[in-house]
Amino acid sequence: MLMAVGALLQFRTALRRQQQWVVATGKVVGSEEDEGAQYPCIEFRDRAGQRVRFRSDSGRGVSPYRMGTEVEVLYDPQHPDNAEVRSFSALWFPAILTAILAIGFIVVPWWQG
Repeated sequence: MLMAVGALLQFRTALRRQQQWVVATGKVVGSEEDEGAQYPCIEFRDRAGQRVRFRSDSGRGVSPYRMGTEVEVLYDPQHPDNAEVRSFSALWFPAILTAILAIGFIVVPWWQG
């Protein structure tokens, strides 16, 4: 049940980001490796013209972005360093994965009766 609540909270967070955060164009300026995954580092300018750099939370075995690639970024206008690449996987994958796991934890015990 807790996992279902977690999935709902993650869906709400992703939806809030889509609705309330600001879109900017960023550029991939590097990547960082952590536990075998590559996380792209993105730089963009916020509404005030300040340069902001962040590491995406969405990592993969091989970085899907090349250096210099332009990407859309969503960022919190109150805290521009709180940003993420505007992609389906970066925004929605955590919520979908948690929902699938929650369904599994509910259905499997029910199925086994």
